[in-house]
Amino acid sequence: MSGDPPKSNLSPLREVVLDTETTGLSVRTGHRIIEIGCLELIDHQPTSRTFQCYINPKFPVSERAFEVHHLSNKFLEGFPTFDGIVQDFRDFIQEDTLIIHNGHFDIKFINNEFQKLNIPEISFERVIDTMLMARKLYPRQPASLDSLCDRFNIDKSSRSLGHGALTDVKLLQLVYAKLLKDQDALGLNVINQSATQTSKSIVNKTDMSKQHRPAQTAKVDTEKVASCTNAKSIGVTKSTTNVSKETYLRKGNREIFYPVTKGYKNAKCSNNKTEVDITKKLNDLKLER
Repeated sequence: MSGDPPKSNLSPLREVVLDTETTGLSVRTGHRIIEIGCLELIDHQPTSRTFQCYINPKFPVSERAFEVHHLSNKFLEGFPTFDGIVQDFRDFIQEDTLIIHNGHFDIKFINNEFQKLNIPEISFERVIDTMLMARKLYPRQPASLDSLCDRFNIDKSSRSLGHGALTDVKLLQLVYAKLLKDQDALGLNVINQSATQTSKSIVNKTDMSKQHRPAQTAKVDTEKVASCTNAKSIGVTKSTTNVSKETYLRKGNREIFYPVTKGYKNAKCSNNKTEVDITKKLNDLKLER
């Protein structure tokens, strides 16, 4: 019919929110996965499809880990080992993008289990790390799942009796939706950056700190760095303006240093020979000054 909207040729975007619980913190000391939880998203919206399983690790659960998830070896001994659940797990996640909080941790453990079974590892380029997203959107602010739930007023009482993989992915889905909303409001794209950074952090973990370290191209004598919800600490570029505070913004793939003068009135600076009206930029992005 002529009045019908045109049909889109685009396939629905499928993502999987994923979380694991483990016997401990490091695969190097033999620790294993004991629970996996997954939640399907279609075009960023949750469906009714979930995947959850407990796994017998045949390895002692550490006291520290037990305090977090309350899953004991006695409880887990009646469940299958990883080889008994791996096909169902792979069938659920397929080749789709994985939404994980602190993806470095979970993917390390999953790939450790895959290696033992001679299964191809998961590429880190598939991962969107919500912790890295949060750190880019809200620099110098807490980025744990608990902290982000508090930030967005998400009820996290379901975690009061202990962390659970399926419980956490449901909370993470709500957090992810808020992160996407804030990203769109700022006109930024931190999703691809978080995926790339997750990949690089695994390949060369020793360089992780360098990725967050401001480049020291010049020094500016300032009283204070302005705290701003959407600010990002980056390298300081040369400025001819007398600076009392500094606000750092990120726009698209460019990192720009905006010095802000007292009163924030008619403040301008030179950035690649382009004059930038600071007051207008701050108002446009609704930054906290």
